[in-house]
Amino acid sequence: MKKHVFFLLAFLPFSTAFADNKELNSYRCGNKLIQLGMTQQDIFNTCGPNGEPSKVLTKDVNKANPYERYSDGTMPVYTDQYVYWLYEPYGKYDTYVVFKNGRVVRIYSTNDRN
Repeated sequence: MKKHVFFLLAFLPFSTAFADNKELNSYRCGNKLIQLGMTQQDIFNTCGPNGEPSKVLTKDVNKANPYERYSDGTMPVYTDQYVYWLYEPYGKYDTYVVFKNGRVVRIYSTNDRN
């Protein structure tokens, strides 16, 4: 019985950290909305200065398809660029707007403050 309780207590912080993320369809900037599919320029045009994020993180992800080969046997490598915009409101949650190759693909909130 003690082993089960210890395992449950040890796992609890990890499970609550992941449970606090909330997927969103849009994010309010002033009286306008940032929505899935928008570009960075769309957001600046729609939101103006309210669309400025608190922080920006860029990450390039390289991937290759092992079933696709050039004639010399090498594989082409494709790069996807992910840009994370962080909005830190005065409330409890931080909101991330995630771009993949220039378009919003995900919007989510979390209370995991780093």
